[in-house]
Amino acid sequence: MLEEPVPYCEVSIPHGCYELEWVKAEPRAGLKSDGQPRRWLVLTDGKGLGEALVQRLQARGDRTVTAAWGKSFARLDAQRFVLDPAHRAGFERLLAETAPEGPFAGVVHLWSVDAPDNATLDLASLREAQVRGCASVIHLVQALGATDGLVKPGILLVTEQAQPVGDGPIQVAQSPVLGIGKGIWMENPELWGGMVDVPAGPVEAKVAAVLSELGDSGGETHVAYRGSQRFVQRLVRRPRPEPGRPEVRTEATYVVTGGTGGLGLAATRWLADLGARHILLTSRRGGNEASLRDIQVLESRGVEVRVAAVDVTDEGAMRDVFADVARSMPPVRGVIHAAGRFGGTVLSEQSWDRFNEILDAKVAGTFIVHELTKELPLDFFVSYSSASAVIGSHGQSAYVAANAFQDALSHHRVRSGLPGLAVNWGSWAEVGVAQALPESSRRALRDRGMGEIAPAEGVEVLGRLIAEGRPQAVVMQINWPKFVKGVVEGQVPPYFNRVAKAAAQNVAAATEGAGIKAQVWAASPAERLGILRRYVQERVATILGYANAAQVDRDVTLLELGFDSLMAVQLRNQIRTQLEIDVPVGKLFDSTSVEGMTDLLRERLAAGIVSERGLGEQVVEVI
Repeated sequence: MLEEPVPYCEVSIPHGCYELEWVKAEPRAGLKSDGQPRRWLVLTDGKGLGEALVQRLQARGDRTVTAAWGKSFARLDAQRFVLDPAHRAGFERLLAETAPEGPFAGVVHLWSVDAPDNATLDLASLREAQVRGCASVIHLVQALGATDGLVKPGILLVTEQAQPVGDGPIQVAQSPVLGIGKGIWMENPELWGGMVDVPAGPVEAKVAAVLSELGDSGGETHVAYRGSQRFVQRLVRRPRPEPGRPEVRTEATYVVTGGTGGLGLAATRWLADLGARHILLTSRRGGNEASLRDIQVLESRGVEVRVAAVDVTDEGAMRDVFADVARSMPPVRGVIHAAGRFGGTVLSEQSWDRFNEILDAKVAGTFIVHELTKELPLDFFVSYSSASAVIGSHGQSAYVAANAFQDALSHHRVRSGLPGLAVNWGSWAEVGVAQALPESSRRALRDRGMGEIAPAEGVEVLGRLIAEGRPQAVVMQINWPKFVKGVVEGQVPPYFNRVAKAAAQNVAAATEGAGIKAQVWAASPAERLGILRRYVQERVATILGYANAAQVDRDVTLLELGFDSLMAVQLRNQIRTQLEIDVPVGKLFDSTSVEGMTDLLRERLAAGIVSERGLGEQVVEVI
């Protein structure tokens, strides 16, 4: 039985608590042979997994093209390449040079497996691993997305021991790529091939896991293998945390990174209310007028509050800060890591430099604070992660990836005998990154089902979670029917089936798509233009929230009408599903109006750039 969705307007924080659960699942049948050889692109690792996988695929009669990572593009022979993960051009060149040999059935990305393990990981190698993992996936998505045709190969992202399944170590350097996977899942469903976390140990078991997921994954989004056992992830409601709070000592120092922001100050006031008398706040910009007022109030209560103007990603500067604390303040006994940056765009329009700016703030920042405090006798180490790492967020893959790292590091700390808690917060009221968004964006979040957490309730549940001792908890106010309707296009993958159920619009949406497609194909060329124009105008009106399609000026660009990247992805995916026409997201920002989009769709239909599937076949998109 699925739990009935509870609208956020009717819940208190305890009902908004969730956790991630790994459940045993039936093994998949794996790849089935249809008598026709398939062609695969394998981005090979340096540990032998890719080589063994290629041998197994070729033994089936399939063909392979391989790409190793390196410093520059090279074609070693007809089927072997070297690509620079940091540059998109090499990926585009590989696709162009191999296109005459036919399409790829799928892409297997193994480069994340080469990330260093926790024992040898330092800041430099951690950053290098993100180029190899995250940057390469971005450029792969962009290169594949730019190719013509509706049917494209799915990308299977492979990690090794990066998920908290079983008792083994969590390889944290690989975890951010899991966040990008959610971006592909939501923004580019045509490129979605799944995510599988393989076990450490014999390469044969890893190859078997990858081959199983190259077949039908059953709609699963998060899969892990431990030995031969297959596990799948589920988001579930968790019990209300019992009343409790951490021990806060008067003769101790508490560090709050991002301390002069709204969330950091809320945590600082809460610590003071619990009895903290020595608090260090770090902030890239130092104190501002609002934070200084709060600090003065705390100081009037006898609380020592220091502000260090330091970038949490600057390892040397952070080391100096902690050295100064060790010399001049009581011992550090607790950390609340609330620093981070927010922003981004859809993967198809993303640059690595901008992506990395968002990613590094949490990946490098969290790692540095972890390294500087892992030998200290801390009572708690809290990372302010985001619910987006759990449910995804259109246009925010960098932020999702960054928070996925925080979640993994928290599990790593706990498994290493250290305190650790990652809280995947939803939006807070009055404070936090959501409050810095323009009202139109905040309204869009509400329209997609995301409510807000009152700061007093947030810190209350934080105290309970710290006292409870679990490594991760999800706290968000969410209206599941709205989320299902507006964010995942009415389709509920198994990952969500414990907390949400399919909206009634599913059948209606599929029927509408089939009806539009049939109308267009059955119409005469003269009638087709009018049908397409009405279709685009109605879709744009619905996405913008207009009651009447006539309110949409057909000659004004979508940007001028108020379209953002999330809306562009939504329109693009509806066109793919309902008309089976591929329109790059970039086209929606290329001074395109309703009239311009109508002309583009007409051209694509006339050129035959549509699916060869029959009209009776329905296309069901998984987010």
